[in-house]
Formats: sequence, C-alpha cells, structure tokens
Amino acid sequence: MAAGQFFSACALLLTLGWLCPGMALGGEATASSLIREELRLRINGVEETWRLTWREPPTPVCSPEEGFAEWGMCPCAGFEFGEAGELDLLRLVPGRAEEHLHLTPFFLETPAPGACLRRWPLHETDSDQAERPGFARMVRQRPPVRIMVLGDYDHDGLAGEFVLQIGAGPCGHQQAVLVGLDPRTSRLRIQGTAEQPERALILEHPRHWEELRIANGEIEVRQWPCGDHGGEEEETLMLRADQAGLHATRIRRACPDDGSPGQELSREIL
Repeated sequence: MAAGQFFSACALLLTLGWLCPGMALGGEATASSLIREELRLRINGVEETWRLTWREPPTPVCSPEEGFAEWGMCPCAGFEFGEAGELDLLRLVPGRAEEHLHLTPFFLETPAPGACLRRWPLHETDSDQAERPGFARMVRQRPPVRIMVLGDYDHDGLAGEFVLQIGAGPCGHQQAVLVGLDPRTSRLRIQGTAEQPERALILEHPRHWEELRIANGEIEVRQWPCGDHGGEEEETLMLRADQAGLHATRIRRACPDDGSPGQELSREIL
C-alpha cells in the first residue's frame, strides 16, 4: 500500500443478520442479511467502506451440531463453526463505482465447496463441552469472529491489510493470504510479492503472516518441516518487506537421517 495513503484508527464492525446468518427474518435473503462483515476506514481523508458479502445465503460448515468428531478434525481447522458459499469483498468509495474482489477462487482445500469463513469463535474447552445438551445454542450466542483485522504486514507504516485463511489441509496447515490495496493501482487485491505481484503469496499458516508483521527485518518460516506427512525435504520461506513491497524466497533442503542441517537443493524467488 502506498505510503501516502492514510488509514484512520476507526474500524466499525457490523454484524448484520447474525441471529440467523445469511437470512432475513422472513426467510428470504436481503442485501443487508448477506453482509458477513463491514469495515469503515479513512484513506487520504476520504471515508470508505469494505464489506465481506455472500452472494447467496451461506451454508453451515463444521457446525457445532456435527459434534467434535467432525468439526474437530483437520479439514475444519480454522473453519470450525463456519459458513461456506460464494464470497466477495466490496469496496465503496464516495463518487466512485463499487469495487468487487471475488474471493472464492482463491480458496484451496476447504471442508465445503466455495469460500469458508469461521462464524463463531472456538474456545479451548469446546472439545470437552461438545456433547453436552445446548452446546450448539451456546456457540451461536457468541459474538461473530472478526475477519478483517487490519495490520501493517507490508511494513509501510499503515495498518491496511488483513489475513484471510483460504485452506485447511493437510493436518497442521492452514493456508492464508494477505488482502489489501495494490500500491500500483490503489485497487483491492490478494497480495503478491514485488517480483510477482499478480501471483498470490500463500503461507502455510496464518501465524506466519503475524511473524512477518512483528518482524524487524528478514525472517525464515518453515512451510514444510522435515518429516511433515512423511516429507523427505524441508521447505522454508525467507520473507521480508520494504518500500518496494513483499519479498519471498523459497528454499528446499534435504532432510538427513541424523537430524543435522540439510544440504540446500534449490532456491526460488517468488
């Protein structure tokens, strides 16, 4: 995001229709009932609105009614108590045409067709409470999970991006991308690197993005450690951010049997 763009500290989250997600009280979907989340922010002195919106009423995914044996499994990791469907990110700026970013095509391994978003938060004790009467009702009484949590992930001094989980699988992996404004066009996009801006930069876990956000300089994250699902190679990413944008280099190393550092097999700039 360009350094000249200024985001105000205000961010208003609207939870329209959360009593019956994606449906109006009469059972028919309305434009407002399909809004999953709304965020208001100020850029260059102009207030604008970002909306995560379902195209149709979403379907439950990894729902609390299914029991821990279903929602507690790896394909649901990060999507527990969620919803699935066709998802757009809308941007509304006064005096300009409405901008759409269709997010569904970016989702990879998900527990249901389409885009998946967690709806209600997962608590540490839920696995123990899952079979108790009223558990699903208790979950649905929780405030909805915020998706558009802005942060300064590209280190330009402005909190203008949010992390979006796009996959769950195999176990231990929750693929995630970064969503924000393209510094070249000032339009919404899934963030790539300075070298390949049109190619989405996918990290194997949302926490890797958080590590980049708080980092002071270049970091190395393990996408695929030695032995992960029987893997005989280790894959890491060297990540950094500067005025040009994000930079990532993929490094593959051998996995010696004695656990010593492996020989580098390849290096690729993403």
